[in-house]
Amino acid sequence: MNTFEFLAEHFAGQFDIDPAINCPVKKTERALSMPHPMVDKVDAKGNPKTKRFMKGAWVVVYNGGFMTNSEFMYDNVLTEPDMKAHEAFLYAIDRLPKPWCFLTFTNAAFPLSNIYLSYDPRVMRICSPGDTETFNMFEEANTPMHKRMMKAKIKAEKELKVAV
Repeated sequence: MNTFEFLAEHFAGQFDIDPAINCPVKKTERALSMPHPMVDKVDAKGNPKTKRFMKGAWVVVYNGGFMTNSEFMYDNVLTEPDMKAHEAFLYAIDRLPKPWCFLTFTNAAFPLSNIYLSYDPRVMRICSPGDTETFNMFEEANTPMHKRMMKAKIKAEKELKVAV
């Protein structure tokens, strides 16, 4: 299964996308750019308000579904609005089935050429519209996201030692 087949099944497949669109790349592109209905937010007519993935949003697609900090109205989506991206990515590599696709959003369109799957923490790919960070979780932190992830991991290990 290639990257876009994986994303079409475990990410785009959760959304109300025209069934006539059967190309995995086009389904993924649509899911990344379309407005999504939000939980507990309605307009004056009682229809769900919608929102796109915007700056500050993150998504982790894993084998079986996806998690996000965006509060969209979909079943089978792990929603963690208070979790930061680096915390979610650490959670995923510790607890969610592989492979993973780590996405962070800005207000720019998301070029599909920046999307990769990660199968192993030794080759992590954090995808965003402007760039893709690649690093080994077991080596010294050398990218901004890797540094945030390692700092959070060290903090969690210290808290665990104090609790024991």
